[in-house]
Amino acid sequence: MRTIDTSDIFTIGVAIFGFTVAQYSEWMGAIALTLTAIWVLNQIIWRLKNWGG
Repeated sequence: MRTIDTSDIFTIGVAIFGFTVAQYSEWMGAIALTLTAIWVLNQIIWRLKNWGG
């Protein structure tokens, strides 16, 4: 099991922020959720690239 680093905590924070904003403002929520999805995908791709190293 891998240890949790700061980017994981930040990702969780961004996701919570995105969902919170989405409940109050539809268009801001859409932007926040889009940025969250991009961030999470970027993290996954980065992890896969660095998996072997």
